[in-house]
Amino acid sequence: MLVAAGLTVFVGVEGPDLARALALIPTSSFFDDNFGARTLPRGLAQIFGVESEYGKYGEVLLGIGSLTAGLRLGLHTKAKVSLELLTDREQVFFCTGALLTVAAFFTAQNIGYRAIHLILVVPALAAVWRVGVARSISSLTLGAVLIVLWAEGWRHSVDRLFAFPVPYYQAAHMGRLRLPLWLLREASWWWTVTLLIAALVALLVRPGTAGSAVLAWLGRQLIKILPRRGAA
Repeated sequence: MLVAAGLTVFVGVEGPDLARALALIPTSSFFDDNFGARTLPRGLAQIFGVESEYGKYGEVLLGIGSLTAGLRLGLHTKAKVSLELLTDREQVFFCTGALLTVAAFFTAQNIGYRAIHLILVVPALAAVWRVGVARSISSLTLGAVLIVLWAEGWRHSVDRLFAFPVPYYQAAHMGRLRLPLWLLREASWWWTVTLLIAALVALLVRPGTAGSAVLAWLGRQLIKILPRRGAA
């Protein structure tokens, strides 16, 4: 709560400068070695030759859908049970990697190397998969993480195998094989981010954690305040 209060004050004071700093983050091709929430919708807008505004709208809709799905999945019983099987160290590493990855994904367009933060979530995903709780979801998530972690390696291997010309993944050079591979990479990113959001929610509301205690305290305060407003 102290950290959240400090961040709130910082954003309130430095908000205009932060907005200008975010606007200065450079962007590159949506088909190159990068990732972010804007890559899929704006890349599709570029492929189909529609206005960039449609890409922005698609980014907002996908973001809302991902956050909503992550929230619903995180409140599911299976998600909570899966995370209870993790050790404290696995949970700490998982939270760190998930927070860094989700924040980077929705903040800006990132160089592909920044996906290295996902290494922190692999032990927890592997542990959940090994135990067998929600195995289908954990298998898909672990597979998606491995795809996006080494996306550049797969891409260069395919280019060498089929002797594709450079530049890589540019919209003008999208072939029958490159477009499905690009779509697979982007689908893997959105699946991964959504499941990371779900896991973070499950950790936050799990009984006995600091997050659940904070939420319970906030709920009690709201219950105390609402009757007073009604009486007034």
